[in-house]
Amino acid sequence: MPTDHISIVEAAYDLHVDDETWLHQIASRTSSVFPKSKGSIAHFYDPCSLKRSILDSLQHASADPKAFEHIVRETHDADENLIEAVYKNQQKPFCRPASQFYRYEENESPRVDVAPQFADPKFRRFGLRDMFGIFAELPDGSGCMIATLLENVIRPAPRTIWLWNRIAIHLAAGLRLRRALQTDSNSFEDCPIFHTNGDIHYLPSEIASDADSESLTLQLRQQVINVETARKKSHRSSANDALDLWTGLLDGRWSLIDQFTTNGIRRVVARRNDPQYPDPRALSPIERQVVNLVARGRDFKNIVYELGLRPGSRSVETHLNRALKKLNLKNRSELMQLILPVLQQFDNQLQEIGSSGLNIPNNTVSDFE
Repeated sequence: MPTDHISIVEAAYDLHVDDETWLHQIASRTSSVFPKSKGSIAHFYDPCSLKRSILDSLQHASADPKAFEHIVRETHDADENLIEAVYKNQQKPFCRPASQFYRYEENESPRVDVAPQFADPKFRRFGLRDMFGIFAELPDGSGCMIATLLENVIRPAPRTIWLWNRIAIHLAAGLRLRRALQTDSNSFEDCPIFHTNGDIHYLPSEIASDADSESLTLQLRQQVINVETARKKSHRSSANDALDLWTGLLDGRWSLIDQFTTNGIRRVVARRNDPQYPDPRALSPIERQVVNLVARGRDFKNIVYELGLRPGSRSVETHLNRALKKLNLKNRSELMQLILPVLQQFDNQLQEIGSSGLNIPNNTVSDFE
């Protein structure tokens, strides 16, 4: 099994396995890249039934079984308001060490802001001092969380946080693809297909007849070449450099997925995968994406990467300014006042209609080693 950061991104786009195996692959590969890892835990979550969805899907990869059982018990007993404060926070970071969420001092009660089980002194008897958590979230508030258990407290450098932010973006993109496939298994049938060198194998008539077909085809072809370059052994050793090439989306719309023929030949499928955010006032798709990502606390650098826009360009600022003008708003503060209630209303509507249809495996205690 590969043990580098790029292997985690590759696992994110593996659509040939079920949800349980997909999550375990990612947890296992994530654990393997930390030098003092004591295994990982992972789960899906659904805002409509938050604690149940976490407990029903909670599993571990190479963690101490007793430590895992302790985590399951503490999660089961945790205050639901605390859990909701973490998972329903629309501006939560992509990733963060648990030690940055709480303070524990000898002879002092823990001050718990997040993940109460990791502030519990009992947790230390398993030789664990910290965990590094990664959230991959969909527009409807559902998603998955992967946490690597660590024997030492960590303080990641900004470059390290930037690396894991980008990995979280790919995990969310992969999860969106999985949900689309589960909803409509035929949605992947009429997509552009490329050879791994970037040559076109198949182009749907809808795209071939489009006025911008040549420009889009060139962009997709270059993205295929970029991703294949990022996956080469020569680039994998520098994950940040590799992920400069492998962006979260292309032009805010396209993800690339491996496809294998019956005789084992690998080709690359380009599939529409743009996040579907609630639309306050008929903004364009890219403006809607930018507005919602800004409202969720993303900075411009992360937005450029997540949507696959040209680095260094002012495109995010341009789209945001156009959206502000359409919404008759003066600045981002007024935007936050407008859009956050819209997002909350969207979340409330999801809770009213019940489960959002996550295919969550029922394995509260995993046998994975």
